[in-house]
Amino acid sequence: MVALLGWYCWENRNDHIVSIDFGKSGGRLLPLTWGDAAMTVAVISALSLAPAFARNILRLIDYRKTAYEIILGAAMSILGWLAAQLHLLVFDKLYLWWGSQKRLLGSQDKRSKE
Repeated sequence: MVALLGWYCWENRNDHIVSIDFGKSGGRLLPLTWGDAAMTVAVISALSLAPAFARNILRLIDYRKTAYEIILGAAMSILGWLAAQLHLLVFDKLYLWWGSQKRLLGSQDKRSKE
């Protein structure tokens, strides 16, 4: 039954199931095709099976980190990424301005005139 439904979705992947039109006719704002529906079902199925698959893999390689350590590592990664973005937005521009050739040559011209 699943194979038959998969074949039907593949054959009719560009046919619209539902289409919401606003304003002009012919301009489909939100089309839902059979291919989109099949892809959504496939992704949801894969994501629902991911924890069981990950548990078997982690058991196989004898992974010993606790959930607290994993969450702490993810939080530290996000904070590090935010700090790097702050550095690029503020301090990197300041550094590039401070060492720019235009600024350095401008200060050299002032010294030569004195």
